[in-house]
Amino acid sequence: MSNGLSRIRFKSIRESILFDSITSNLQTPLIYTKIGPEHFVIDTRDQVISRGIFATGAWEFDACISTLNLLKRHKVYDGDPTLLIDVGANIGPICILAVARGYFERAIAIEPHPPNCRLLRANIALNGLTDTIAVCESACGMFDNERLELALSEDNFGDHRIHPSNVPTFSDENKRRKIQIESNTLDTLCPFQPGKNTLIWMDTQGYEGYVLAGARSWLDARTPLVVEFWPHGMERVNSFELMKTALTNYTGFYDLENPSRFRPIGDLDDLYVEQHKAGELGKIGFTSILVVGNK
Repeated sequence: MSNGLSRIRFKSIRESILFDSITSNLQTPLIYTKIGPEHFVIDTRDQVISRGIFATGAWEFDACISTLNLLKRHKVYDGDPTLLIDVGANIGPICILAVARGYFERAIAIEPHPPNCRLLRANIALNGLTDTIAVCESACGMFDNERLELALSEDNFGDHRIHPSNVPTFSDENKRRKIQIESNTLDTLCPFQPGKNTLIWMDTQGYEGYVLAGARSWLDARTPLVVEFWPHGMERVNSFELMKTALTNYTGFYDLENPSRFRPIGDLDDLYVEQHKAGELGKIGFTSILVVGNK
């Protein structure tokens, strides 16, 4: 291991210990931290995204940089990207850095969980981005004006999940506290003509197929997408077939864990089997894919 990687790992461990120490002594769960020059208020009850922001100074933003490099290398955009649509924005670690650091001119941040959304708005304001990042407090799905249940995780605020009433769910979710949320289609939440230089970034805990089913205008324009690909999550809500149907107009995808290989869109079935088997073997069992309309 290089000295640089050793220092990064040591810093992460050190900051994680500090995070635990702060958490155990707080009267309020909210604290202030930074990702480089960007300002964030995080919730210390969240042991994943907020903890990751505090401990490493980022949360998966390297995947965003890798995605933009791929899009540039293969000339997907005519010019530079301008608009990021962040579906499942959480408290803003992707959209805020993407706009603040000049990778996109503006963003639309979509987040259904009220406490997450309050911190999202606060973090946007802290970074002076209220004019360039619009916030929609809503879930995304197949239909407009739906009322859905959101099953809440107590310690991973990026793992709140849509809890459909018409499909079986895993036993642990039945124990979760649930709240009612509003859901609309992406076409309604972003009701303008799809631009060529847009990227849709989507992480909705297996619900991606339903989101894509309500994004017809964006898919007809073959807007590039980054989508979390989690067979276990898709299985629980029967969303994989919806995803495949929605993406038939696209040429192929990159697995961001193996970005050197461009795979035809028909390989989604193979990727599903690969990741499902990995999950059964106790490995990670999910990845993110960049889906493009042309290579």
